Amino acid sequence: MKKSKSKAELQAEVNILRNTHISNNLTKLSRTVVKVLGTVAIFFFIRDMVVAMAGQETVGALTFNTNIITDLKANQAMVTLAGVLFGTGGVSYGVAQRNSKQKSISRLSMRKEELEKRLDPGRQSSSLTTNGTTRPEDI
Repeated sequence: MKKSKSKAELQAEVNILRNTHISNNLTKLSRTVVKVLGTVAIFFFIRDMVVAMAGQETVGALTFNTNIITDLKANQAMVTLAGVLFGTGGVSYGVAQRNSKQKSISRLSMRKEELEKRLDPGRQSSSLTTNGTTRPEDI
């Protein structure tokens, strides 16, 4: 049987988990701040462009943009290819994320089961597979 951890070891483990939690929250906060500031900066620059163009002749710019759209319609094969590539990339990304999550769930499920059995030996399983999906016979 495993030797139980001393109070100092448990306290050290709690401190590590607390510091990890704090650093994760600071990272999330900094990401959010960067996203918000980036969005504000983009709108600030767009506002400056609109103010600079206010009251000026923009017919030439509209004609230029119309020509670009016409060129894209003429090259329908390239547009279709780009759509297929982006769609395939999105589906591939989704499949990779699902596989990654299932690997993480299966890696962590054994520890979770062990802790649940230690807490309540009479506990019954939810009958999920080890990777977190529903059993095939339940579908």
